[in-house]
Amino acid sequence: MALQLRRGNTAERMSFTPLIGELILDTTNNGLYIGDGTTVGGRPAGTLVTSDVQDIVSQMLLNGTSRNITFTYDEELGHINASVDVTDFTGTIEAEAFIGSLYASNSLLLVNAETGAINLDSTIKGDVIPASNNLYDIGDNDYRFKNLYLSGSTIKLGAATITASGSAIDLPAGSTLDGDAIGVVVGTEDSTTLSIANGSTLQIRGDEGIQTRIEDGAVYVSADITALHPSLRDDATPAYITFVGNTGAPSYIGTDTDLRYFASSNTLEASNILTNNVTAGNNVTVNNAVIITRNSYSSTISGLLFSQHHNTADSINITLYRSRGTSTAPTTVLNGDDLADISFLGHDGTGQAGGAAISATVDGVVTTGNIPTKLSFTTNNGSTLGVRAELSTTGAWKVDTVQALTTNTALSFGNMVKLPTYADETAANAAVGGSPENGMMYFDTGATRIKVYQNSVWVTIQP
Repeated sequence: MALQLRRGNTAERMSFTPLIGELILDTTNNGLYIGDGTTVGGRPAGTLVTSDVQDIVSQMLLNGTSRNITFTYDEELGHINASVDVTDFTGTIEAEAFIGSLYASNSLLLVNAETGAINLDSTIKGDVIPASNNLYDIGDNDYRFKNLYLSGSTIKLGAATITASGSAIDLPAGSTLDGDAIGVVVGTEDSTTLSIANGSTLQIRGDEGIQTRIEDGAVYVSADITALHPSLRDDATPAYITFVGNTGAPSYIGTDTDLRYFASSNTLEASNILTNNVTAGNNVTVNNAVIITRNSYSSTISGLLFSQHHNTADSINITLYRSRGTSTAPTTVLNGDDLADISFLGHDGTGQAGGAAISATVDGVVTTGNIPTKLSFTTNNGSTLGVRAELSTTGAWKVDTVQALTTNTALSFGNMVKLPTYADETAANAAVGGSPENGMMYFDTGATRIKVYQNSVWVTIQP
């Protein structure tokens, strides 16, 4: 009689625990297993098959003692998987080939095994130095880095050093731009040029109308004089028009020579100066000599014209003002100070020479609201300059010599000499400030006599 054992595939066998002595046939591997009452699926009986060996080895690895290695067994696939924990590992791991991502102890990804990329974001902790000199590039013509951020102030480029000072870049001496030396060439309207060296500053100041263009490596500066209107200020801040040019030729503002500056002689030349736009209360101040020059004659224009147009009887004065001290802190003029001199000069073939002058001089003690002043008239008699006439503070007219103005015509009013008239000597003395001088004459209406002052007394001239 045949004996038929309990049977089933490996999965069915492993689903229960056979009784002690119970035989089971595994139809998957044709193995015979004997139950011991405790082992799931029974224990192998007699000859070992492949699955038996796998089961035995897997149990050894799963239940054995190991350091930092964890095993799992996939019985269906017959695989044993191992996971290695290198958290506390110190040393060197050697392998013919390694596939896997690499992380730092703070879980920061260093090497991505999936993309093959090395992560440099916040991972560089020291200098980046190539293994060989002058061999490796950073980026190439097709793949370039986007931006370069540097916190230092120096870039070493070959043997050259580029430095930064604040937001400015300092290039080394001898640097070029497209083969040309770095610098600015300014073309002015008279076609002269001015070279501005590297490191120097060119300042062009104006209110409107300044235009620049770059052509053939040169910067050209021009201004339309009809659009250039610098403000005349009424505060302490000066207003300037800057002229650009070299020292060998004049520099112009505008399209002609109406206004030009000679740097060699520090001279501003203008054909016309108009002050129509100077408003009331504003002044044009010059702290130096004002020289107006004409090099041609015209009978239709004046050399100096002060024009005023209004409906008021009084006129605007031409004032010559003098003080001691400074313009911001003036002090009182003193006796003997010239308030103003008007000189008349001519050229004698060698240089300027004096011909005549009119002087206003303080003549007495200055008090509040009163400046006693005399007028002196100086002429050149052919050999020397000298005061020939004087109008005193009291109105007395003094002359050096009285001569005929024309042949046989006396200095007179209706061919008669007219003397000043006073009621008496007291009135005459008061008229000359109480200080009559020898030679003074007047007609005494009280005494009906002509009197002459001589040796401290008035002497009557008898008819």
